[in-house]
Amino acid sequence: MKRHLVLFALVGLLVTGLVFIDPAHQAAQAQSKTVTWTGQSCNPPGNPVSIGLQDLADRVKAASGGRFILNVKPAGSVSPATKECQAIHQGTLASAATDPAPRKHLLLDDRVVERATGAALSLGAVVKDPHNPLFGEDRPWEVRFDNLYANVHYDRARRLFHCWYSPFIIDPA
Repeated sequence: MKRHLVLFALVGLLVTGLVFIDPAHQAAQAQSKTVTWTGQSCNPPGNPVSIGLQDLADRVKAASGGRFILNVKPAGSVSPATKECQAIHQGTLASAATDPAPRKHLLLDDRVVERATGAALSLGAVVKDPHNPLFGEDRPWEVRFDNLYANVHYDRARRLFHCWYSPFIIDPA
């Protein structure tokens, strides 16, 4: 009988503690500080990367219960585009989705380039691989007439990149 009384008293204490502690805990959470970071993309609004960043910001806000907010801005709205890293260093931005280092990109068709400000298009040496084509369109759903991007395979043994490119210009007339 004594065991039951002691057990009953312990359960009562636990329930009482939960009743008083939970509201205090909820009040502390409600008063917690909201952290807001302003970040900038290196891409214009409407770009898939910018849309993805906004989606990420929405998910972070929801997951944190609104306590962590990523304020995502498009390129050039807070700091000049491509200068996001300097803005982070100066404290103007808290985050950025950018590529801080200049890079070389393989570009085979300049029809997909709207403008090349701050970039140089240069022709390099192209050597046809004797195994070409390694990848073919052998399924009905693989035939594409908008294949503006290359298919690339890295051959580890020969330490070479192999590129297959199928440009088609469809004349709408």
